[in-house]
Amino acid sequence: MMNTPNASLPLDAERKRRLLAIYAMLEKKRQAPAPSAESVIQGLQEMGEEAQRNGLTPEILDDILNG
Repeated sequence: MMNTPNASLPLDAERKRRLLAIYAMLEKKRQAPAPSAESVIQGLQEMGEEAQRNGLTPEILDDILNG
């Protein structure tokens, strides 16, 4: 990674608070263990089942994905 000089931007208190909150959230996600393949597959299956319950058919999905 290339070293770049730090730029200083004038930030008000609200922007600083938001940036710190975003940084904290990203840092927490970075340190979290990766989900197992099984949990990812289960989550995708659950999302697919919910989509079907909400009326998403394979034909509609094909139209969305392939235009």
